[in-house]
Amino acid sequence: MLVVKCTIRGSKKKKIPRYPKEVSVKPVLPKDVENLVVKMRKETYTSEDDNERVAQVHRDFSEDSHMRRTTRKFPEAICVDATYGTNISRYRLFSFMLTDKFGCGSFAQRALVDGESKLNMLCAIRAFKQNNPGWADVKVIVIDKDFTELALLREGFPCATVILCHFHVIDYLKREVSKKDYGFSAFEKMHIKNILTMLVRTEKESRFDDYLSALRKLSVSKPSFMDYFTENWLNCKDLWCTFERGNIPHLDNNTNNRSEASWGADKDFLHRHMTMDECIDHLLFLQQSAEDRYTTKVKRVGFSLQS
Repeated sequence: MLVVKCTIRGSKKKKIPRYPKEVSVKPVLPKDVENLVVKMRKETYTSEDDNERVAQVHRDFSEDSHMRRTTRKFPEAICVDATYGTNISRYRLFSFMLTDKFGCGSFAQRALVDGESKLNMLCAIRAFKQNNPGWADVKVIVIDKDFTELALLREGFPCATVILCHFHVIDYLKREVSKKDYGFSAFEKMHIKNILTMLVRTEKESRFDDYLSALRKLSVSKPSFMDYFTENWLNCKDLWCTFERGNIPHLDNNTNNRSEASWGADKDFLHRHMTMDECIDHLLFLQQSAEDRYTTKVKRVGFSLQS
């Protein structure tokens, strides 16, 4: 019974073997526990067909009014991101996250898609717009470096400014500099990476020009990197430069860190061996927990709101 309770509540498999080891005289291997968990989960299935179980979950929980209500109140800035390893069908969890009045991330939509194709992205955007009539009030959208998303979001939200996550931009540029093709020494790589970070984060255009001049001097003997940087990055400074973001209401969302942190917490419950209906059921539980936390904050006497 204890093992059943642990399984139902989503305990990690590493924590479950303790009880069987205490009551059994036989050795208990991790594989034995995994097989036991799979067997008990199958006993709870209302149908052998994963599609039927997913349909049942959708019938029980067809929509989330809290998500729509939160989007209606705080539509200005939205972070868009996707994560992997949440279900056995290898569907990716694609999400829209906004910033509520407490400065915290709150999911506005979650979609399970079989890949980040153009059609799937269009379907996710279309669903968001259908469920949120005030979608035109979205002013800023933060994404990683996926330029397929960039084109589709610009088309789907013509009134919004799409910007790149600083963390992903810096990480991408550092990995580009590290390529052997450019021939930089370890000393040159270290200084170029520091300059690139400052180019992204500086809040003044004059400082940006100074850092760019320093980058050109360091790369003078390896012009191929500056050719790449000029062609691919200097032509779209509005996407990644901090000094270009002074006139848009990004609410301090220069990265997708809120979304990334939320994925880290979610993966305590979600894993790549989970069936689709279990994944959706856990997502609904996580969303309900987030709603409860928000309601508690709103009703707390004397809670100070961020300006």
